[in-house]
Amino acid sequence: MEHFLTVQQAQSSKKSNHTLIFISFLLFFLFSFLVRGVTLNYHNSLSFNELLTPVVSDLAISLSAFSVLIILAQLGRLACAGLLIFWPIVNFASIESILALNKPLSISDLHYTTNGSFLENTLQALAYPTAYALILILFLSFTLTSKSLKSIKLYLSIPLLTAALITTYFSTHNATSWLQANPLALTVINYYNISTNQASSTQDNIQFSNTADNPLLKNEVASSPSKRNKKNVLLIVLEGIPGAYIN
Repeated sequence: MEHFLTVQQAQSSKKSNHTLIFISFLLFFLFSFLVRGVTLNYHNSLSFNELLTPVVSDLAISLSAFSVLIILAQLGRLACAGLLIFWPIVNFASIESILALNKPLSISDLHYTTNGSFLENTLQALAYPTAYALILILFLSFTLTSKSLKSIKLYLSIPLLTAALITTYFSTHNATSWLQANPLALTVINYYNISTNQASSTQDNIQFSNTADNPLLKNEVASSPSKRNKKNVLLIVLEGIPGAYIN
């Protein structure tokens, strides 16, 4: 009889852990859903097919962050605290960026966070400060006190993270707008593309410099009157960049 009760309690505890884990993931997805809510608020005429890929991207990036949380949970609550604070804040920042600039966050703009005036003016102009504070408190109070995440084996979380990252990439890499993919995933993809283009441009400049220093080419240009007398033309194209400016 005692053995039966022990087994029943163990099964009940396992089921309770699974429920808490599922709720924890839903809370992680809640932040992506809030950002998507801004999308729907701007464009309430989107069809189901237009929403399908962005929602898959939202689920994938949420699952990626949740998988990282599971890995950190093996190290203790202190290791989880950083991600549990970072995830809500970065999603709130994404909402504010979409409302103010109609575009996702840019990693290249992170240096503004060291500007006191920028932070002060930004915090004073938040769209939903009370809602942000309440959601953050509720989220942290549940996730930091939950012990269910440690019950997930590490060898299960790593394949889960890998699958989530692959899904995030393929649901985001062709997107050109936050309407088409998760804004945070798009932020990372855009930064990667910019970094890759800059590296390619640097390599091209090095090759051009090496070519220009070639003495054979210098002699060829010097010996050709037609080339020597041609005028160089420099075209400068200025592109307007929309944005918000804070005095």
